[in-house]
Amino acid sequence: MNKENEKLEVIKKRCKVTATAVKVIEIVLIVLAVLILAFSIACFVMKDSVNSAAATGSGMGYTLDFSEFSLGDGGMFSFRFDPAKYAEAGDYGTASGIVLLLASWICIITIVVAAIFRRMFTSIIESESPFSEDVLKKMKIAFVIISLSIVCFISIVWGLVAAGLFWCLVAIFEYGVEIQKQVDETL
Repeated sequence: MNKENEKLEVIKKRCKVTATAVKVIEIVLIVLAVLILAFSIACFVMKDSVNSAAATGSGMGYTLDFSEFSLGDGGMFSFRFDPAKYAEAGDYGTASGIVLLLASWICIITIVVAAIFRRMFTSIIESESPFSEDVLKKMKIAFVIISLSIVCFISIVWGLVAAGLFWCLVAIFEYGVEIQKQVDETL
């Protein structure tokens, strides 16, 4: 085996390890999302019990501060999901349910992105080059989902920064795909 083939095999081995690690992360996130979603539903369904437990805790000197659970100071949804207003009204069950529901939604988005990345690494393993249309397509989908998630949940500015960085990476990979096509046509 020549030196170039050895390097390709090392890269493919790294991609296989990465794909396996991402699969494990996906499984952990799925379990976490299901648990968080179940607790969220429980908070909504049993909000009277949650409210009385919170009132008991408040009487003992404990406090529940939901002001830190906003989705950001510029995200598109930061104004819609404000659990603090429910907590201030004494509805800790609804406030907790909202926070947990949003946490499960973030887990689900992360699962989708992880699945796309895992498939991207699997495509690299199965192809002769990481610069293929299939890898590029999966990369674009993942980057769009990540950028939109940042815009929606964190900040429009940071979402645009992420989108710009991702656009640069996609441009590099598009260039690599074109060079790979030219090399393949030459051979």
